[in-house]
Amino acid sequence: MKKLNIFFSYLCSFIVAILLFLLVIICILKFSVFNKEYLYKELAINNYYDNLEKDINEEIDSYIISSGFKKEITNNLYTKEEMIKDTNLFIDNYYNGKKTIFNKEKMYMSLEMNIRKIEEKDNLQILDSNNLHEFILDIVNIYQNEIRLYGLMDSFIPFFYKVAMLINKAFSVIAVLLLIFMLFIKLFIKKNFLASSIMSVGIILIIMRIFLYERIDIGNILIITNNFSNILNNILVKIGKIVYIISLELLLIGIFLALKSVKQQAR
Repeated sequence: MKKLNIFFSYLCSFIVAILLFLLVIICILKFSVFNKEYLYKELAINNYYDNLEKDINEEIDSYIISSGFKKEITNNLYTKEEMIKDTNLFIDNYYNGKKTIFNKEKMYMSLEMNIRKIEEKDNLQILDSNNLHEFILDIVNIYQNEIRLYGLMDSFIPFFYKVAMLINKAFSVIAVLLLIFMLFIKLFIKKNFLASSIMSVGIILIIMRIFLYERIDIGNILIITNNFSNILNNILVKIGKIVYIISLELLLIGIFLALKSVKQQAR
C-alpha cells in the first residue's frame, strides 16, 4: 500500500510537471505569436510600415524604369495611410482564418489616368489597350504582393487559425487541470512534490532554450523578405528571453518550496 501511494504521488508530480510545461509554452505563444495586438506593437517598434513602403516604392520604380517609363506615372498611386490600412486588413484576415482580396480599382484607375496624361502631354500613345492593362496590373500586383508577402503565407492560414483556436481552448483546460492536481497534492498527498515538479519544468525550459538557440542562428533568419525576417527574428529573440526569465523564476520558486519543506520537516 505504501509503495502504491509513493507511485501515485510521483505520478501526480509528473502530471503536474507536464501540465505546467504545456501551460508555460501555451501562454508564451498565446500572448506573442498568436496575439494580434502584440504583432501590431512589434510592427510599430521595428518600423515595419516605413520599411514596407520603401520596399514597395523601390520594387515599383525598378519595374517602371526597366519598362522605359518615368517615375511620375506613379504619382498619387497610394498613400501611406492606405498602405497601412491594407496591411492591417491582411493581418486581421490572417488571424481570422481568411484570405485577403484587395480592391484593385482605385490604384488601377490612378495609374491609367497618369499614363493618359503623359500621352496627352507628349501627344503619343505609349501602349495599346491590352499591353496597358497588363502593365498596370503588374504594378498593382507588386504593391499587393509586398503586403501579402507574395502569397507565400496564404497556404498556412487554415493551419494557423486552427492552432490559434486550439491554443485558446487548451489554455483554459490545462489551467483548470493543473489547479486540480496541485490542490489534490496539497490536500491529500501532503508531501511537497510541487517543488520537484516546478524545478523540473524550469530545468527543461533552460535546456530547451539553450538547445534551440544554439542550433538555430536566431536573429539572422531570412524568410521571404528582409522586412518580414526582421520582425520574425526580433519576436523569436524576445520569446527566447521570456523563456529564460520564466525558467529562472520557476527554479527559484521550486528551490524556495523545497527549502520550506525541509524546514517544516526539521521542526
